[in-house]
Amino acid sequence: MVDSPCTYKGKERRHGCEFADAAADSAVRKTFNILGVDVDDPQQVERFRVSLRFGDKLSKFADKGFFASASILAVFMATLFGLGILSLVADKLRLLKWW
Repeated sequence: MVDSPCTYKGKERRHGCEFADAAADSAVRKTFNILGVDVDDPQQVERFRVSLRFGDKLSKFADKGFFASASILAVFMATLFGLGILSLVADKLRLLKWW
């Protein structure tokens, strides 16, 4: 059996590994650094979280706005179609002098 600084419990279940933890911390720090957030500054992290929440809210409002715009357009087109049919029928009635 190979001696390792990581302790394993059961088949392939890591109980604790300082190397894996360090690698994960480094990856998270690099990712947030690319995004312009210093993970050691709680204010920057909180601003980032608020920004993400705002983006989510904005996305939801945009989705609702798109649905509302599509609905209004559909009603408008249906109204125009109905008025067109009504106009054709009214012209036919005038030609037959029923109106």
